[in-house]
Amino acid sequence: MSEELPGFPYHPDPLATGAVVASGTTCVCCGRARGFIYAGPVYAVEELSHLLCPWCIADGSAAAKYDAHFIGDPVGDDVPLEVVMSVDACTFGLLLLAAPAVVLPLR
Repeated sequence: MSEELPGFPYHPDPLATGAVVASGTTCVCCGRARGFIYAGPVYAVEELSHLLCPWCIADGSAAAKYDAHFIGDPVGDDVPLEVVMSVDACTFGLLLLAAPAVVLPLR
């Protein structure tokens, strides 16, 4: 049985956006298969696509272990640094096709 997903204040419904999908895949970070896997972009040296669980992203362990980031470029100069760091290391980015390379936090 799948665990309840952790909360993401800047991405409140990752299942609806497709950032998280149901999966039996074992997370390479924590070694657990929790029923869901992150399906969005990961910016890291290692290839981590479809290999990280939402829990390791939410608690920052995936970012720390792999020096991974989950948004591309920062969202702008007017966004507080603590928000940019939280979104970059502990929140899923949004993949926007045919749009400018800007990721805005959901709130």
